[in-house]
Amino acid sequence: MENKPFKSIDEMCCLLIQDRGLICPDDNELRKFLSRTNYYRFSGYARDFQEDPEKGKNSFVGNTSFQDINKLINLDAKLRILLTEQLSVIEIAIRAKLAHEFGNEYGSNAYYLDYKTYADHNFAKKFIIPGILSDLDHDKSRIIQHYSKESFNTPYEKYHDVPIWVAVEVLSFGRISNMISYSDNIEVTKRVAKSLGVQWKPFSSVVHSLHVLRNLCAHHRQLWNRPMRIQCPVQKKLRPKDISFDPKSVYAHILMANYYRKAIDGDTSVARRIQELLDKNVVFAEGIYLPHPK
Repeated sequence: MENKPFKSIDEMCCLLIQDRGLICPDDNELRKFLSRTNYYRFSGYARDFQEDPEKGKNSFVGNTSFQDINKLINLDAKLRILLTEQLSVIEIAIRAKLAHEFGNEYGSNAYYLDYKTYADHNFAKKFIIPGILSDLDHDKSRIIQHYSKESFNTPYEKYHDVPIWVAVEVLSFGRISNMISYSDNIEVTKRVAKSLGVQWKPFSSVVHSLHVLRNLCAHHRQLWNRPMRIQCPVQKKLRPKDISFDPKSVYAHILMANYYRKAIDGDTSVARRIQELLDKNVVFAEGIYLPHPK
């Protein structure tokens, strides 16, 4: 692959408008946009309006305007904000319920640092426990310092007295997801799901999927026209009859996030606002329901 030379903002504007045919009556508007938004963030949306970008045919089709693409970018940003609100409530509740149920089962012992408490011992040794110890070691809060033992040499010894109800507040959501997915004590994880008011069977898969979605939102990644690498299982009763969607779509994740939020605190206002956002723009909605990126 040949290296692409650096282009100034003026050169990028020229490339998009003059060479590729992007309609933009006010090129100053595009110039200002590119001064605060990375070109490759823009191109992630723009490529679906190009002839065949995989084969190097980058001309825009159908009189595509900058406003058309920018509208999708703005709608995507609004969707991420709504989903962040939804997922924040879900994540905090999962942390609390996990701490309560596993704390009740194991007490103050840092059971989560013992590889035998996970179904896959090798995976726990190589990834889960080192990851947990890394999270604990990077956190400098007083609450962790209160339970840690500075006199011990290894991280395992240093954090062996940190109870689960303390640890859950500093571990990444990915670690929490792993603890649920790989727990050897299924009965306790079932109680976590029950205490949240959600169905057990797809629980660990849904939590993992929502963790992936949460990371995409946190890093301002594109959701529109994105097939998700982790499929979120949607129960039959939760699938709307009037909307067709791809099982790998972001919409599958949205449905389960809405369901979890309602089960946790009864709030459906964010779910309603998400649907109102999708109803505003057919092209945007199609990219969320049935992603087919070029």
